[in-house]
Amino acid sequence: MIQRSFGLFDIITLCEITKNNPLIQLNIEDLVPCLDDWVWKCGTPSQVWKKEVLDDENHIDRIKNADLQYPILISENFDINDESRGLQSKYDCLDGLHRLSHLHFIMQQKQIVAQMVTWEQLQSVKLK
Repeated sequence: MIQRSFGLFDIITLCEITKNNPLIQLNIEDLVPCLDDWVWKCGTPSQVWKKEVLDDENHIDRIKNADLQYPILISENFDINDESRGLQSKYDCLDGLHRLSHLHFIMQQKQIVAQMVTWEQLQSVKLK
């Protein structure tokens, strides 16, 4: 599940319905602000900074072992005015924070391939 201020969403179905969305290439720096997002704590509304994640063995293992065969799912940042998230990015990483971290911190990639999710697709998998 994905939790945002505007709803709760089914990530499994979202991945399925977006699998044929075109891939886009972005500068990884455009997505790095997503790594400071509170969603690292599974939707608990408290800010979690990269340092805290990088000090957590569970997250470190998941970052090291991230399966890069799947693209990162992103959308426009529909929460841009939600100060509780602290996300100051044009994009929102809906799925793939561990993959993004792997590409950024371990592989030091400059470019990233992602799939853009539309508002309509996101709303179609809204749970509440």
